[in-house]
Amino acid sequence: MFWGFLLRLLIGDFLVPIVFSFMIVPLLGLLALTNRGKPNLSLLGYPVLALLLLAQLYFWGMWAAYCAALAVVRASHPDVTHSWLYYVVAFLCVTAPIGYLSSQEQASGTSAQEARGIQRGSTLYGAFAIVAFLAFSLWPGLMATPYSWFIALTVPVEGRGAQRLEEEYFRTLDNWVARGGPLEEVQATVVETCGNLVMLTATSNMQRLRLSTTDREIYHFRVGVCTKMTVNRVHPQPDLQQKETVSMICDRLSVELFSKLCTRSGLR
Repeated sequence: MFWGFLLRLLIGDFLVPIVFSFMIVPLLGLLALTNRGKPNLSLLGYPVLALLLLAQLYFWGMWAAYCAALAVVRASHPDVTHSWLYYVVAFLCVTAPIGYLSSQEQASGTSAQEARGIQRGSTLYGAFAIVAFLAFSLWPGLMATPYSWFIALTVPVEGRGAQRLEEEYFRTLDNWVARGGPLEEVQATVVETCGNLVMLTATSNMQRLRLSTTDREIYHFRVGVCTKMTVNRVHPQPDLQQKETVSMICDRLSVELFSKLCTRSGLR
């Protein structure tokens, strides 16, 4: 999993300068056209310059969002043991394209003043990307509004590997039930496995990001329901003896994990 994560970031580091160049060249051409070769900005040049600045900030924020989302999704995977490593690698990859582009632009600069201007711009965008990465890593919900469309397209879901892992977690719960449901293992076996299932069965990457950080109440609620439904298979729980409660969990909440647990527990 880690090597696939690293490969995606390295491919991104290779592609980002290319995509950035295709985006920035037309805007620079438009700026030159509105300025008509004059040393100072014309009146029409200021809106174009503002557009150029905003486009670059949005672009580097999007790159930071991709790196942060990939790190959060991979680090929250149940099989990961050193989650900090994903964040460190992603952080290093965030500014790598900016540093590369800065070195290339400074090498082509025609004067010391131009080189200093390029360096200041690179420092600005690099700082913005770093702050954005840190903010998105701590509060992934922040990236939902500006970049959710991009995250949905680029950050992968595990697919078949996730299905196999899900079945393994369900077997762990089934084995606990088959062994008579030892109560001393509820926390270590049932609660932990239910936590893994909640994260694994999140319906989208953005939902997984929110569950791992901001939507902790929802996360704990789903883990609690999963735990109680599993324990109920051996030790009947009063709440689950009520038809209204079972109907709400199995039918009205529309949570995929709950539906599977209801079927597995014989409630549906």
